[in-house]
Amino acid sequence: MRKKILVLLFIFVCSFSNAQVAVSNFSEFKLKEFDPSLFDRVKNTTTIFVLSDYYTPEEYEKILKESWTFTPFEVVSIADFNFSNYTLGKYSFALLKGASRRMDKTRVAYFFIDFFHLSEKYSKKKKRNIEVYECFARIELIPHATLLSEALMPTGNYAQDKAFNPVGTSYETLNFTFANKRMSEAEEYVSGMVYNENWFHNYSLGMLKNNFQKLNSLLEKKQFYGLSEEEYTDEVKKLKKATLYIPDYLKKEYKTGKSSKLHYDDLTEKELEDLLSDYPYKAEFISEEELDKKILLGEEIYYLKGGFWLGFVQVVNAKTGEVVYRDRKVLSYNIRKKDFKKLAKAIK
Repeated sequence: MRKKILVLLFIFVCSFSNAQVAVSNFSEFKLKEFDPSLFDRVKNTTTIFVLSDYYTPEEYEKILKESWTFTPFEVVSIADFNFSNYTLGKYSFALLKGASRRMDKTRVAYFFIDFFHLSEKYSKKKKRNIEVYECFARIELIPHATLLSEALMPTGNYAQDKAFNPVGTSYETLNFTFANKRMSEAEEYVSGMVYNENWFHNYSLGMLKNNFQKLNSLLEKKQFYGLSEEEYTDEVKKLKKATLYIPDYLKKEYKTGKSSKLHYDDLTEKELEDLLSDYPYKAEFISEEELDKKILLGEEIYYLKGGFWLGFVQVVNAKTGEVVYRDRKVLSYNIRKKDFKKLAKAIK
């Protein structure tokens, strides 16, 4: 039964999402454009970044100074953050979140950096001012199989939503609302993985910088950017001569075994050779650490990002953060031979 549930999870999520950065409003897994006036209202705020304690505030500040110009910003640690310290309307927020919830006959888990604005308006029904949450962007995170397994672990009431968010939510209209309740032991355990460790494939300082660069560029241009578009720019044709760097985590496959727990299986050398057999250009596997160094040094290289269960394949310019190619992978959560064949066709 558990294995069936996990398979349903993959089918559901892969059909929903294929990008890492999006500029749009999110509500109950639906994506829609918001009132364009929100761009200007956010522009006139200071953005408060509340991220994982895995890196120091100084490390986050360094990459933000190199990538973020849309608003002034502050980096606040989880321990020091409280919504009540910020005047409504004058601040926007970038908050690392994680959650697991029941959807029909399956359970889904998701992890992301949520960008939102808080304001207030008068409610005739409640006869008082209420807080208004407006999401304007999101960066999806790619969880390691270990984290995803723990987040999906059925504990207590299976139908109950679980929030992996030690910051809490003092405002009332948060999408994916979780009441201000004491976290269960399971929620605290997963929250520790999310906020104190790094169980993501795209949460290195370099990849965060590239995602912030891309998001900043979109916001400056007041450009909506959805989750499911397939597109490429002329810049992708530079891969006729340039090397495509592929992070080592894509040498693995997400799988479920007899225990029904998610895990990785390493691809064999023969399988890796077959994987790239329809890609006639230069490609090189690289460790996530070495790739991160190249990004932070500002080298103009191109690297591949695969979202596993998020269902996307992208090629990114490491110097600018620009996504020069993105493709949607419907009902497939591992990178496949046909993905490289499709990329090669775009380069040709």
